[in-house]
Amino acid sequence: VQRTTGSLSLGGAFNVSAGTFDANGQTNTVTGLTTVSGTGIYLASSAQQTFNGGLTISGGTFTGSTGGVTTTGLTLNSGTLTAPSGTFNVSGDWTYNSGTFTPGSGTVTFSGNSSAINGTAASQSFNNIIVSKTSGQTLSVGGSTTTLSVGGTFTETTGNFTAPATMTITGNSTLTAGTFTAGTNLTETGNWTNNGSTFTAG
Repeated sequence: VQRTTGSLSLGGAFNVSAGTFDANGQTNTVTGLTTVSGTGIYLASSAQQTFNGGLTISGGTFTGSTGGVTTTGLTLNSGTLTAPSGTFNVSGDWTYNSGTFTPGSGTVTFSGNSSAINGTAASQSFNNIIVSKTSGQTLSVGGSTTTLSVGGTFTETTGNFTAPATMTITGNSTLTAGTFTAGTNLTETGNWTNNGSTFTAG
């Protein structure tokens, strides 16, 4: 299915279990859970894709593009998730159990109330991460995930962040507010700038 014109708003769940859904430059908003499974393929586009009920990939393929992707929560059980080069906003839990996540050159922004980067995967990798939680709320790394790798930059603008036992940041880190709680091993190979955040060593 290839969208051709106009925005699409779905009040229930949306399942792509076979074939290809091509957003084709059109805005899509789904109120219920969006699931990409089986041999299903979801091609995001240059327009905004909003998943108010969350996004789950279980065997299918979700490919981000230049448009933004916003979801209340994300679960990768199997299959392939390619991050968009546009904004990627997650306000709930990021749960990575299995499958392939390709962060590309994109940025994942974690917003909203307290949530976690978790799942059964022992390690997880991102390009850029922005922690933009509501003041007083925390993004923590938990579940079976004990290693977090940030290949680009790490930015904490509002809210708190609790790192796993091992965290590596290749680019620069900028802390503006809230509390950064480190794990046992924290490696920063770029610049570390603290403009007012509280840093708690592991």
